[in-house]
Amino acid sequence: MDTSKTGLRHPLDALLKKRQWERDALAMEAVLARRIWEERNGAHQAVLDLIAGAESQLRQLYQAPAGIALDRRHILEMFLKHQHEVAHERQQAATSAHTLYAQVMVQLDGSRVAVKVLEKHGERTMQAHDQGERRREQRVADDMWLLRRGSR
Repeated sequence: MDTSKTGLRHPLDALLKKRQWERDALAMEAVLARRIWEERNGAHQAVLDLIAGAESQLRQLYQAPAGIALDRRHILEMFLKHQHEVAHERQQAATSAHTLYAQVMVQLDGSRVAVKVLEKHGERTMQAHDQGERRREQRVADDMWLLRRGSR
């Protein structure tokens, strides 16, 4: 709704502006939350890839005809245990980031609806105002016509 053209100010203009600012802030927050979620997913996937490589190496060592040295096996098993713990932590971090992103998106959707409702209300108010102005102008024109007819 553009009030600069008509000079008409709607009582809800301030609320509309506030809701628009909230919507814009939530949109930026949603972008940031999505970026964090993607980064945490990437970090989790990187640990899973590292685990898959270590497990593959451990399988190859078990299948080797020479066998596997106990100290090497112990080191790989400790490494895998630690990496599984890291993977679990990163999965939790990614899950919490996704939850935050989902919450921000729900708020953003609500904010978008609120802005749309206020904009539609403003449009209906402007239309009602314009119709009233047209009726007033028509009445003035009718009165002028009647005055001219009466003066003849």
